[in-house]
Amino acid sequence: SNVPAQSLALMNDPFVISQCKVIGENIFQAQKQKSDSIGNLFEMITGKPPSQANQEKLFAFLKTQTKLHGSLTEEVWSDLAHVLINSKGFLFLN
Repeated sequence: SNVPAQSLALMNDPFVISQCKVIGENIFQAQKQKSDSIGNLFEMITGKPPSQANQEKLFAFLKTQTKLHGSLTEEVWSDLAHVLINSKGFLFLN
C-alpha cells in the first residue's frame, strides 16, 4: 500500500528531482533514436518494456514538452523521468 505522503515526496523531494535530472542527462547524451530512448527510460524505471499504448503516450508527452522547452533538451527527458517515477508502474509491483 501507499500513502499520499509517498506521492508528494516523489513529486517534490529535491533528491528525487536531482536524480531525474541525472537520468535525463544520461538519456539525452546517449543520442539514440527517440523510440529507443523512451523504451530504455521506461524499462529502467518500471522494470519492463513499454506497451505500444504507453509508447504513444510517452511520445505525445515528449512532443508537448519539446514545444514548451523549445527543443528536445535534457530537461525534457528529466521531465519524462519524473513523470515515470510518479507512475503506478514505478510505485507498485505486479
